[in-house]
Amino acid sequence: PVVLTVARLLWSKGIAEVVAASAHLRRRGINVRFVLAGAAGDDNPQSIPVQQVKDWCDQGLIEWHGVCKDVAALLAGSWVVCLPSHREGLPLALAEALAAGRPVVTTDVPGCREVVSEGVNGFLVPVGDVVAIADRLELLLADSDLRHRMGQAGREVAESRLSVERVVSSTMLWYRHCLDVTDSRFPVV
Repeated sequence: PVVLTVARLLWSKGIAEVVAASAHLRRRGINVRFVLAGAAGDDNPQSIPVQQVKDWCDQGLIEWHGVCKDVAALLAGSWVVCLPSHREGLPLALAEALAAGRPVVTTDVPGCREVVSEGVNGFLVPVGDVVAIADRLELLLADSDLRHRMGQAGREVAESRLSVERVVSSTMLWYRHCLDVTDSRFPVV
């Protein structure tokens, strides 16, 4: 089984919590691979040093794929997506996970809670709560029916609320409202 995290490797994305959850599950005897995909080592003060990421890999806690151009392939090979961010807008990684029918373990913060409903298409955990992350991941890894139900529910959210057409339509409505535009060149999709 694979737990996937797709994110820039920043402390604020909860990468340290993902690594700690991996260690927790390993101590519990749970056989699982933690795969991280994303850029590391930029000038952002929140960046995790590349050497730290390599050390985690050497310890067998994670596999790091770096920047990945084929996220769909990684999602197809995963069982669960985990993104325990400390703060977010609307994370594209979670939208992609839901579209791929993967259940999600994420934090109960704005942005994440807008797309993940507790117990429906994933689990929301408190920021920094490594034990809660590990517990929810263990539950999903052990229960294929739950993973399937949550994955289906996530796919429905992606189709009904996160499609390009829906986002464009909502954005255009917002612009029309803000600008009081009645110009027919800006049709509502």
